[in-house]
Amino acid sequence: MPNLTIINNLDEAIHIAFFIVAPAHWKNNLQPGERWTKDIPTLPLGFQARWVERQDHVGRVCRSREFCPKDSWKMGATIGTACAMGTASVVIGLTSVLTGWGEIGVPLAGPLMMAANAGEESCHKVCL
Repeated sequence: MPNLTIINNLDEAIHIAFFIVAPAHWKNNLQPGERWTKDIPTLPLGFQARWVERQDHVGRVCRSREFCPKDSWKMGATIGTACAMGTASVVIGLTSVLTGWGEIGVPLAGPLMMAANAGEESCHKVCL
C-alpha cells in the first residue's frame, strides 16, 4: 500500500477523507501547516475536504460535520441497500416479463425501484 501525505497549506483547519464507497480513511481538524500521512490501498479513491469552521455574512459561526465511523457505515448501508433493491427490481421485472408473469412481477418491481431511488430515509422505512 502506498503512503500518501496531505499537507494543509490553507489558513484554516480542514477535515479530509478518502472514499471507497463511503469515507474509509480520514483525518479531522488537520491544522494549517500540519501533515497527515496514511497508507492507503491501491484503489480508485474519492477525496473530500471540508472546512472546520466558517463565519457567514451575518457573523454566525458554522461548523462542518466531522467524518466518523457511524456516518461511513450508514452511507455504505444506504448505497448497498439501494443497489440490492434496484437489482432485485430489474431481475424480478425482466424475469416476470420473459416468463409470461409480467402482470405479477412488474407491479412488484416498480416499488422496489422507487425505493432504490428514494434515498436514505425512504429506503430505511421500506427495508426495516
